[in-house]
Amino acid sequence: PNWPPKAGEEESHRRNPAQTMGCLWKECDFETISPVELLLHVSYHPYHSAIKEEGRRVQEKENLTACGYGTETRNLVPTATEISICRWAGCGEKFFCPTSFYCHVEDHGLNAPREETPDGKSILKCLWEGCSSVAKDKHKLKGHCTVHTHKKVVACPTCGSVFSCNTKLRDHYIRQSSLKGTRHHHPITASNGSP
Repeated sequence: PNWPPKAGEEESHRRNPAQTMGCLWKECDFETISPVELLLHVSYHPYHSAIKEEGRRVQEKENLTACGYGTETRNLVPTATEISICRWAGCGEKFFCPTSFYCHVEDHGLNAPREETPDGKSILKCLWEGCSSVAKDKHKLKGHCTVHTHKKVVACPTCGSVFSCNTKLRDHYIRQSSLKGTRHHHPITASNGSP
């Protein structure tokens, strides 16, 4: 089908369940009747693979104990049901691809204009809709932007769980090693993919 779907196409898929579409990524069982949901889902897989590789590097570099959850969920990705929209003042651009969305919003943070406060300090303001955060430098503002994009920067290479920082990945391994011998649930299957 053509992407994005034309007005009414998605509704016609919802009315005809025989048009169920599935993800063909290895070990992924995602199915939907929505072309938009399928595109959003499939667009996340390459990003997920890249952050799993980053997780493997962190695990190797820090000699962390292997994940005990197993590999059956390693290619299950968080479910996105809506197109990402940039809410930076004056923007409104829409994205199917998470990598493009994250880079776009980070660029806003890196290119925000400096402002002078009444007491003469130079600051950068976050111009995301409804946000009043300020930063002293552009890299801090770029980092702040992940609050709005919900960007995950690292994933467990074994089970596929996604995390917003390396510290949370380390906690993932440490928590498992401290729970050895006790019953615990996998974070993706236990919490709908949002560890």
